[in-house]
Amino acid sequence: MSPTAADQNHEVGDFKQANMVLGWILVAVVAILLAVAVSGANNKPQRPELTVTNGDPNEPPRTVDYVQANLPRQNFERENLANADFTGARLVATNFTRAILTDADFTNADMSNAVLVRANAVGASFQGAEVNGVDMVRADVSQADFTNAQVDHSVLIGTTMSAAKLVRTDLSRVQADGAVMRGAVLTNANLYYATLTHVDLRYADLTDANLSHASLVGANLSGANLTGAKLDRVQLTGAIWDVNTRWPANFDPAAPDD
Repeated sequence: MSPTAADQNHEVGDFKQANMVLGWILVAVVAILLAVAVSGANNKPQRPELTVTNGDPNEPPRTVDYVQANLPRQNFERENLANADFTGARLVATNFTRAILTDADFTNADMSNAVLVRANAVGASFQGAEVNGVDMVRADVSQADFTNAQVDHSVLIGTTMSAAKLVRTDLSRVQADGAVMRGAVLTNANLYYATLTHVDLRYADLTDANLSHASLVGANLSGANLTGAKLDRVQLTGAIWDVNTRWPANFDPAAPDD
């Protein structure tokens, strides 16, 4: 017996319904596979990143991790980059004017010709960094660590460097008129031909530092330790010192400048 029209319509309907169910199953399977793939990507081990807030409890912390980043001429003016990690980053001619850089890490970074005018980098680390040719006018780098850093030919006019660590730091030919280096540690630092006029060096440790041809005109050296320092042709006109200032053996600070 041949199937009736009703039977044929019923079979067609069942076929369409079966196709529809199969389609939804395929969609569900694809969705599950995509979810698993995304979850696996998100679970891959990542380098820990630092977070920074602007002090607003209602604002979520921002992630700041620039380790080995390539950021020449980047503009960070007035940015809050406290605790940011710039280890090994390339920051040539980068602008940090008035930026907050407290406790930031610039270890081994290349900051040649960067601009840090009026930046707040208190407690930051510049160990082994290239900070040569930098404009750091009136910046605050108190308690910062510049051990083994290259800071030569930089402009440090009016810069606050109180209690900064400048051990074996190259500061040759810097312009640091009016800088505050009170209590700074400059042991074995290279200050060859540095301009240090009217600099506050009270209680600074300049043991074995090279100050040959440096200008200390009007500088305050009260309580400073210059034991073993090289002072060939140093200019001390108008400089201030006291009984607690320690000079190299056989050096007479009152003798006329050569």
